[in-house]
Amino acid sequence: MQGPIEAQPQNRTCRIYEEDGFDQAVLYVEQWASEAHFEQHVRSEVYRRILAAVEFSSKPPEIRFDFVSQSKGMELIEALRTPQNETPQPP
Repeated sequence: MQGPIEAQPQNRTCRIYEEDGFDQAVLYVEQWASEAHFEQHVRSEVYRRILAAVEFSSKPPEIRFDFVSQSKGMELIEALRTPQNETPQPP
């Protein structure tokens, strides 16, 4: 998914880092030109595929979205991907 995401005009970077060793980990980083472009991306089919890949994690993933003024987690994905007239279901 890295190539198609990097090709989007408002994407600033998309990187995947893998840690070798006992506690293997993957760090996935995206940077967008604006919060609006990021939100559009999270609602996209491409991002659904990223979420599907995250589900293969052997441990609960640590998800963090850094903004200039704050950080958010999984609740941001749920809010952006839930249709306006639906309420997100608790885990």
